[in-house]
Amino acid sequence: MADHSAADPASGYLYQCRYALLAALQRQDVTPGLEVSIECFDDIAFSDNGSPKERLQSKHSPTPKAMSDQAVQFWNTLGIWTKRVNDHPAELGKIKLTFVTTSTLGGDTAVSLLRSGPEGRDVAKAMEKLSTSATGSKNKKIAWAIKLFLQ
Repeated sequence: MADHSAADPASGYLYQCRYALLAALQRQDVTPGLEVSIECFDDIAFSDNGSPKERLQSKHSPTPKAMSDQAVQFWNTLGIWTKRVNDHPAELGKIKLTFVTTSTLGGDTAVSLLRSGPEGRDVAKAMEKLSTSATGSKNKKIAWAIKLFLQ
């Protein structure tokens, strides 16, 4: 029998709302007049006068597990962001892109090398790992995102 429960999607949406509230509170003293949206520009977006300044993809799982360099959630996010940059190249470098997950990240994954802050951040090594992961992938679910990434 198929499971038609909405518990997992509802849990993810509630996580988005809670995370958006937390992130907005953390930014309130630094960015007066901050606008917050959910499921408008991205899962969560922070805007100034209707123009997004930060776009967040939030990935919640009720049973978190380790995220590898082949993770469908990460590649779908990367594909969405790559398409956005291709369609709107003037935004590149002007909008902060943030990936938030309840999954654990191993220290040897590309995603872990892209964490914010200078400690442990290595964009060049992350790109190398992502390129290796992309060229070795056989996953049809993320083929579209990998194609965009490799282009």
